[in-house]
Amino acid sequence: NYAVNKSRDSISSLLDIRPDYANLQRGDSLEIVDPYDVSVGEIRLGGVPLRQYPLKVLRRSIGYIGQSAELFYASVRENLSHGTSYSDAKLIEALKKAGMEERLKDNPDLLDLHIREDGGNFSAGERLKLALARELLRKTKVLVLDEATSALDRESEKKVLSLLHSEWKEYTVLFISHRNFDSGQMDRIIEIGRN
Repeated sequence: NYAVNKSRDSISSLLDIRPDYANLQRGDSLEIVDPYDVSVGEIRLGGVPLRQYPLKVLRRSIGYIGQSAELFYASVRENLSHGTSYSDAKLIEALKKAGMEERLKDNPDLLDLHIREDGGNFSAGERLKLALARELLRKTKVLVLDEATSALDRESEKKVLSLLHSEWKEYTVLFISHRNFDSGQMDRIIEIGRN
């Protein structure tokens, strides 16, 4: 797991990370969303150069959750499934792992609840948890969180980090944040845009 601490004046762009920052071990990779020319070395996913992957495969391999977790104007089930068929038990398991137990207790028919266009029937934290549940189901090789926990308090953020450590331990998580993390929370911390 990587935390990228960025200063307020740097952009939320993965292109700010040069490949030579990523002297990674087996099982660790620092992947970027689309293939592009790099000035030094190459970027690999699972040991294979990015350029050798069809773009469709590459996109299926990378999950992204931004500062405002994107949800669709559809049911919770459709948001989680994202075109794939999962059993209700699998969907509920993902929701529980993502921390939606209380909401499930309050609304046993949560899977059929329609998400408003603005996501207004869910708090910012719940929208993040729904996006995390979706990514738990997709199980991408790389998960990028770009300021995804900025609306959470530290305790809620710790729960998200714990989930990431347990569920993505075999995969790569790139956690971009203005907040500082101690070395016990991330395998590596890369600071960008600091003087």
